[in-house]
Amino acid sequence: MSFSPYKLLFCVLLLLVASSQKAAPETIIPADSQKETNEAWASLVFKSTNGRAGPGTEFHKLWVYHRKYLPVSILRKAREWSKIEDMDGTVLWMHNSVLNNRKTALVISAQPTYLYGTGRKREKVIARLAPNVIVRIDVCEKSWCQVRIKDQTGWIIAADLWGDTGS
Repeated sequence: MSFSPYKLLFCVLLLLVASSQKAAPETIIPADSQKETNEAWASLVFKSTNGRAGPGTEFHKLWVYHRKYLPVSILRKAREWSKIEDMDGTVLWMHNSVLNNRKTALVISAQPTYLYGTGRKREKVIARLAPNVIVRIDVCEKSWCQVRIKDQTGWIIAADLWGDTGS
């Protein structure tokens, strides 16, 4: 059996390509095995926002949110889409254009939560906040967050909030 120089060159090139592909480290991690943790927080930009089954408009809508500034936890970002989790644990995808980095939180206490006046003692109650009220977070220190709601600014216990409290 004889080999022409072209056949021999072709076989050598084929072996080189095959061996270089085997030697390259595998860097692709399947999506199912990627660890999903809270990378960041975001809030919804619009009063009506679609949550989808996957990262694209070809995926069906799982949920429509009707609350502007609702906080969501970002689990993973993929180009133009983010995989998010809401306060109830629902996981879905939203286009990045409907999310912003405004720090908000949702009151999660079953009982009305008190908004305390500014100052070191934080003794004066200036408002009672019902469950599911959205507040804007200015800053969080230890177990307290300074928040704003409409024209009121005060302090609230961070444990009564779900959102970007820094804890």
